[in-house]
Amino acid sequence: MILTTPIKWVDQMIRKHSRIAESFETEIDYYTWLGWAITSHFVVTNDPPTYVIVARPVSWEIWDTCPKGGELWATDHNGDALWMDFLWAPGQWDRVSEFLEHSGKRWGGWEHRVTGKVHIVEIARLIRDHQKIPVG
Repeated sequence: MILTTPIKWVDQMIRKHSRIAESFETEIDYYTWLGWAITSHFVVTNDPPTYVIVARPVSWEIWDTCPKGGELWATDHNGDALWMDFLWAPGQWDRVSEFLEHSGKRWGGWEHRVTGKVHIVEIARLIRDHQKIPVG
């Protein structure tokens, strides 16, 4: 599949800085998810690209009932949380915090890319105390 910039760049950053692509059974499954995330407006970046955020609105109810392996597809626009599948924005916390504030969601969640530990934090606290919270 040939992707144009910045989509190609987004794909490169996801592959370089996460294991999301590896979590799919096939490349087609990964590209289907990436295309779905883009067309669902879950991917935020700039052009020329210097940061990328892949985030979905979710509710804890849908998260709790999601079948194993379907987590990357779970979404609920009415939920009070924002699940961050991927965030790469070195030196651009101002952009990230602006995005988080504008989401209107109370909670933010992510899985640590190295340890796999799940973090769920109030977005207001995440913005206020971001240097103390392990977001890697």
